[in-house]
Parts: sequence; C-alpha cells; structure tokens
Amino acid sequence: MVATKTTRFPAGLWPDQEISSRDSAPGGLWSEQRGVATAYTKCADTRVAIAALAEGTADAAPVPVFLLLFLGGRHDPETALDAVKATFPGIPLLGVSGTGVIASEGFGYTGFEAGVIAWADDRTAPRLVVTTRLTESDHAGGAELGRVAKSLEPDSATVLLFYSSVRSFEPRELHSASKLIDGFYDGWHGEAPH
Repeated sequence: MVATKTTRFPAGLWPDQEISSRDSAPGGLWSEQRGVATAYTKCADTRVAIAALAEGTADAAPVPVFLLLFLGGRHDPETALDAVKATFPGIPLLGVSGTGVIASEGFGYTGFEAGVIAWADDRTAPRLVVTTRLTESDHAGGAELGRVAKSLEPDSATVLLFYSSVRSFEPRELHSASKLIDGFYDGWHGEAPH
C-alpha cells in the first residue's frame, strides 16, 4: 500500500485560463508553475504504449523526476516494467494497474489503456509512504500510513492512497478499503486530508 502526498497547487496556474473555467486540463498540457505533464494512450502492444506515453510527456518533462503510471489490466506487468525501465532509465515510479484508465485525453476499460503523470521538478513531485503492515490488518496498515503521511507535509497537502485490493489469491481474499481508510484517519489525528 502506498500513499502519495503532494503539496496543494494554487488555483489558476494553467496558462491563460483559470482552473475553475474548465472541467479538466487539456491532454498533454504543460505548465511550468505546476511542473507536471500527462499523457494517455490505448494500445495492445505494451512497449508501444509506454513509448507513446514517453513521447506525450517529452516536451514538458524530457527527464522526469517521478512517474505515476496507470496501466490497463491486460498489459503484461513484466513487459511493462521492462519497457518503463528502458524508456525512463533510473526514474523513480509508482505503477498501478486496473480495469482501465480515465484521463482528460480519453478513457476506456478494454484493459489496453495506459496513462502517466510525469513530474519534472522535485518541488512538486510527490513523496511516497509505503507500508507492509496490511499483513497485520487493514486498519493497522492505514494507521501507519496516516501517521507517517501527516508527519511529512502540512494539513493543506493532497493525499493519494493506492493499495492492492487483493490480500491473497489462494484462497481469494480482499483487503477492506473501509477499514484501511478508517485506520488512515485514526493515524492522521485531526482534520482529514484532502
């Protein structure tokens, strides 16, 4: 389980427009104030998909400092990791998979979607908090993440929480998201994060 925590971005930093004036950012948009680039693609060939994501962020973040990678569940994880390591050598990343991907550039749930958020600046890149305490209990893992995340940044920071929903494959057992979130709030002590 991983919680990423980033500082709050001030409103209105998209070039020539206020954030509140549109539903979402246009695809491939880059803002120097934000230090973040995004890309999306849909492709059955995992290596081609990763190359397309790199091309989509190349102008804004030619050498990113951190990547958050989303892959549809039909991409082979080992092929994806090999392709990411070859395309973005030495760049820290967090990769998650799921049924599909939702992005401002498009969405789908065929399992062949791929998306990336690339941070080009250490000042805006997220910090990662990782725990293995989910093996004890969902609440204990969440509480540890809440305690550590709160110690890293002010209450105004944004928190993203990613976890594997599968506790075990044989027998099939899932993690309880509600217990994990309750634990996170208990560990956070105080006003809930954004």
